[in-house]
Amino acid sequence: MVAVSVGVMDSNAATLDSAECRVVLTAATSVATQLVAQLWQVPGAELGTVLGMLDALAAVVCGARLAVVGEAEARGEISESQAGSTAGWVAEHAPTLAAGNGAGQVARLVRECKRPDLTTVQAAALSGFVSVPVALTVVSEFARLKPRLREEAAPTVLQGLLDMGIADGPRGVRSLRPALLAAHGADGEFQADADTAERLISLSRPSTDELGALTYQLILDPVGAAALEAAIGPLSAPVPGPDGERDARSPQTRRGQALVEVCRRATSAGDRPPSGVKTTLMLTMSYDDLAARIGAATVVGSAQSGSLIAPETVRRLACDAAIIPTVLGGRGEILDQGRSTRLATPGQLAGTTPLRRPP
Repeated sequence: MVAVSVGVMDSNAATLDSAECRVVLTAATSVATQLVAQLWQVPGAELGTVLGMLDALAAVVCGARLAVVGEAEARGEISESQAGSTAGWVAEHAPTLAAGNGAGQVARLVRECKRPDLTTVQAAALSGFVSVPVALTVVSEFARLKPRLREEAAPTVLQGLLDMGIADGPRGVRSLRPALLAAHGADGEFQADADTAERLISLSRPSTDELGALTYQLILDPVGAAALEAAIGPLSAPVPGPDGERDARSPQTRRGQALVEVCRRATSAGDRPPSGVKTTLMLTMSYDDLAARIGAATVVGSAQSGSLIAPETVRRLACDAAIIPTVLGGRGEILDQGRSTRLATPGQLAGTTPLRRPP
């Protein structure tokens, strides 16, 4: 049995030189290998702690690996080698990065971080706060957004992308684009995306499988998605059985059946305006932003809650909507809520239906 002892250098200890650091690094590799064989000695309650220690070490090592590649580029070691490229040099000396596109990602990040506006990304990657894939996602999203931002907002947007990358990875970084454009985009940029998304709305013809089931492909913009969720939300809720047992239908089945039911109700209405309460799409937006055509509205009260709707789109929706004035406090609490008003009553809408019917 091999007893493993790992010492942690405190802040008062003397700094090691590069040769001593390499000796310790080799020892650390050996210690990690031996630890795997001795895991049975670790109490179960401490396994999470050990995993955290290894995770912290791995993050630091990934950052140090980037620093080494950057140093090799700066000194001309890579250009003078036979590797042919930075990615080739990385793959030669770091075999674990040779598979897939790992070496290429490291090489690209080192190259991108030479830009002066990406120093915060470089610092986060070198310190191990973000992985290479996350850092590259931040760089890519920032490159797409920067030409569309107000000039003074670029550092704020980059920091927001980086913070989201640390907290939620690449997916979180990509999800920030609408909110960042709405808050920091140049005039009309967020609306331009909304208009483009609206033009992409489509519903394919069905394809039939061997069982006779039909498959559709539906593409919606945020407004369409919010309207759909508002329509099917109440109808797709679980329905307990007669004895209180759980609804055996999957969420996907309930949503599909709810959509069919919405279509069935619409077709059964015929040429008459549908009776009962209409589907309600609830949005919240300040009057000042709506009047000035800036910012964005936020969807509330459905599965699409939190989605952002562009200001011109909101103005179009508001032309035929029930608008309820609401006064909110500093923490978002409702202080006063008015009543809805419409341009026309339900009876007037019914009377004008024949006039609006296409010839």
